[in-house]
This record gives sequence, structure tokens and C-alpha cells, in this order.
Amino acid sequence: MAALATWFTPVLSVLSRSDGKSAVAAAAYRACTRLHDALYKKVHDYTRKGGHVLSKIFGDHNFSVEELWNAAEAADTRKNSRTARELMVPLPFDWTDEQREKYCDDLIAMLKKSYGVAGVYSIHKPHDGRNYHVHILFTTREVVAGKFLNKTRVLDEGKKNGEITKLRERVAEITNEHSKKNGSDFYVTGGTFAEHIENHIPTVNIPINASKEHRKDLEEDNEEIKKTRSQVSKMQEEYETVQKAIAALKEVKEEMDAAALIDVPATQELPPPIVQTSKPRFWEEQTKDVDQRKKAEAAERRLNFLNEAYRVRNGYNLVVKSRKDAETTKKNMNALKNEIASIRAMEPTIFESVYHKMHDLISKFGLNSVAPIDAIAERKNEIQRLSKSWHEKKKELDRLATLTNDKENMKMFYAWQMDERYKNAIAESTAQIPKFNPGNNIVVNKQQLDYSDHPYYIADEPKPY
Repeated sequence: MAALATWFTPVLSVLSRSDGKSAVAAAAYRACTRLHDALYKKVHDYTRKGGHVLSKIFGDHNFSVEELWNAAEAADTRKNSRTARELMVPLPFDWTDEQREKYCDDLIAMLKKSYGVAGVYSIHKPHDGRNYHVHILFTTREVVAGKFLNKTRVLDEGKKNGEITKLRERVAEITNEHSKKNGSDFYVTGGTFAEHIENHIPTVNIPINASKEHRKDLEEDNEEIKKTRSQVSKMQEEYETVQKAIAALKEVKEEMDAAALIDVPATQELPPPIVQTSKPRFWEEQTKDVDQRKKAEAAERRLNFLNEAYRVRNGYNLVVKSRKDAETTKKNMNALKNEIASIRAMEPTIFESVYHKMHDLISKFGLNSVAPIDAIAERKNEIQRLSKSWHEKKKELDRLATLTNDKENMKMFYAWQMDERYKNAIAESTAQIPKFNPGNNIVVNKQQLDYSDHPYYIADEPKPY
């Protein structure tokens, strides 16, 4: 099953004049361009800002980016008017630029269909190359044929009427569709982590206009929250492990009590013998026979318990080995995953791209032996090989998990740890085995051999050799 994506936190915010924000300035910043603000008679130039991938305008109009946002500012005249909304959505770093663009196209198509708005979306790529995200800046009014009409009040009261939740759910649906289409192993939901993770501790929201000192303090608080979240998770896992151990021990104790493997019942004493006035009858047991029977039964019980002890120890060793092998397999899977990610992150050179397209033509003329290696095809083949190895490791991990979580194996695992009588039984049995001593096993001299206790020994005959 796909994993719940932990990076998915779409944020819907609003730009208001009362907060000193301008829709034109916000659009210039997100699109990394230069726009003239007609209302404030100011030019906002962010052409030197880095991390910009692409920007695309949408809506029912023929405006440019500058014309659209100046018209949005002119459509509202109050000093506290809200002139734009922004939906910021994280993007998977392992998608291609084309896949991210198609995903964003579907997002704006949903916004236009649901609310009739217009706007611009801008995809950003930070310096670390992993935290891709898109800023979707859209109007607070419906835009039809270039005219600004009614306000989208349904989003103004989104928390009360549940529209914000519906919007997040629609974004999640689109994300999951593209995740499945692109072969990504994750899914997202429109709710919060607390709805899916028990005892989840949320981090503190960092305002976009927070000062440097305030932002640093909040980031430190979030780091502490993440550490605490990790500690709580470990404590929860330990608690569940202890509960499983207790439940398994209870079942082991009940089964052992039923099978009389732990506490061997004492042999009942025979009634006092009847004084015989004559020769005992042939079916009546003699005292010597009773003692031998008791010893035989006791020996059989000890042997049964010893066999059970070996069985429990083997089950314990199986679980321990399976866990160690599972840890090794997980490390190998992570190494394969990182190797695949590093190969995918390699940008092809111009020569590699051109040659890759010409490779089929070169193959037709039989020039493969003298042609350069198709680096892009080689990387694809390597990714396929590593992916195949990863899936094989995944099957092995599933097999080990089945062994580790097997109910019978877990019973023996906890029984061997908690019940010392199993260990003592094996130790006593091992102690009775004579130790091998080469000094005592050297063949003695022939003259020292003594056969006097042999059943066929004849005293008058000379000894062998």
C-alpha cells in the first residue's frame, strides 16, 4: 500500500491591503519578473531572484500578468480590500518538470471551474533541489471575458461552511491521480495528520512576515517538537512491544499449563500394599516393577520437556535471525533507492540528448560497435536493474516480516526469554554429554587391554595380541 505523504501541506492565504500587501508586488515576486504597480506608482523588480522554474497565466481574459493584477487592484477600492488569494502546494522532487507542469495545469483548471477565478501560477525550485512547490495566485472575484464580477465569498467563510476542507480534498484527489499516473508510492488526504496519526504533535506555523529572530525561535521550537514526536513514537512502539510480549506470555502459560510442560504433576502415591498370605498373583505388580515404571515415566516427561525446550530455542533463534536479516535488507533497499534517485537526478548533456534520439537511426545502419555509448539508455537500464533488485529485496522483507510476526514464533521468542526452565533443561542435558579429551582417547598399548568383563571372556585362554 502507498504511504501517506508527510510533505503535503497545502496552504490557502489571502492578500489584504490592510496588511500592506499588493497583488502586483506579490505576482512580481512569485513570477520573478518586473511589474509596474499603477495604484502605488511603483515598479516591483524581482528579476534577480533565483529558484524560478516557470509561470503560467490562466483565466477567461486576454490580460498580461501586469494588466491582470493592476485590473484586480482597480476592481476593489476599499483601503482594506482583499485583492488576491494564494494556494501554495508542495511538489514531489522526483517528478519531472513536465509532470509537475501537468499537475499544476489540473489544479488551476479545478480552481477556474469551481470559483471562476483568474490568476498566475509559478513553480519554484529552491537551492537544495528537493523542496519544489507552486504558488497559485488567483483573484478574489470571478473573471468572465476580462470583467471582474462577484466576490468569491464562499472562500471568505471557508472555515465556517467547510469550503476550505472541500478545496483541500479536491487538491488531494488531483495529487493522488497524478501520483498513480507517475508511478509514485504515496497518497495524500485533505485532512490533518492528527486525523490519521494517533497522538500527533503539530508543529508551529511560521508566518510569512515573521522577523528573522522570530522565525529562528519558531524553527527551534519546531525542531524540539519533531524530537519530542520521535520520542513519543519510540515510546509508543516500546509500549506496543511490551503489550504483545505480555499477551504472548499469557498464551504460552495457558498452553503450557494445559500440556503440563511447565509444572509436571507429582506422581500419585500408590495405596499401601495388601499383606499377602500367599504367593502374589501374576497380574499384581511388585514393588520393584512400580519403581521402574515411575522412573520410566519421569524420564519420558524430562525428555518431552527437553524436546520442547529445543523447539522453543529454535523459534527464538529464528525470530532473532529474521529481525537481523530484515534490518540488513532495509539498509540495502535504502541504498538502492538513494542510488536510483541519484541516477534520476543526473541532467543529460546536450550531446547525450541528441545522440539518444539518433540511436535508433544508428542501430539501423549497424554502427553500434563504433558508436558512442547511449548514456541515457544506459542510465534507464541501470534504473530498471536497480528497481528490480529493490522489488526482490521488498519480497524478502515481506517474507522476513511474516516469520517475525508469526504468532507461534513470537510465543516461543518470549517464552525463551522469560522462562529460565527451558535454558536450564538444555544446560543440564548438555552437561551430561562427556567432553571430548584427546589425551584420554589415545589407543592404549595392546598389553594393557583387559577383556575380563566381556560376556565371551574365557579366563584360561590367552588374551588377544
